[in-house]
Amino acid sequence: MSNKHVCLKGLLFWSILFSTYIVTLNFPATEFTWKLLLISTALLFFCANRDKFQRSIIDDPISHVRFDGEFMIIGDLSIKKSAIRKIAIDSVKDRGYFSLPYNQLSPGKIPEFVFPSNKVTSFRKYLKQEFPSNVEIIT
Repeated sequence: MSNKHVCLKGLLFWSILFSTYIVTLNFPATEFTWKLLLISTALLFFCANRDKFQRSIIDDPISHVRFDGEFMIIGDLSIKKSAIRKIAIDSVKDRGYFSLPYNQLSPGKIPEFVFPSNKVTSFRKYLKQEFPSNVEIIT
């Protein structure tokens, strides 16, 4: 799906919400119907775009992150190892979190994924073997 299509979809969603709000203010007798429409629209938008709100869990982070010469390959994404200065790895309860917070792909979007927390230690060792000592691993 192209960015233009996503923008138009978002514009349509917000236009519907704004018109529902205006009609609710001007016609309070129909307030319940419009509130129901507002809630339904928001829920339909959330269901249609739920993959943007959820993170998939990677079962094996070591097979998901590969190295090929001077590149680090994360799934389908390729980043030069020389561009990486800090790697964030942490675990909370049963989830491990990996991200490259200083390597934005686009504004607000960084390479990241979630994996089982029992693999944090082995994944950290794997990354330390591949990177020079000047790359800081943040926890």
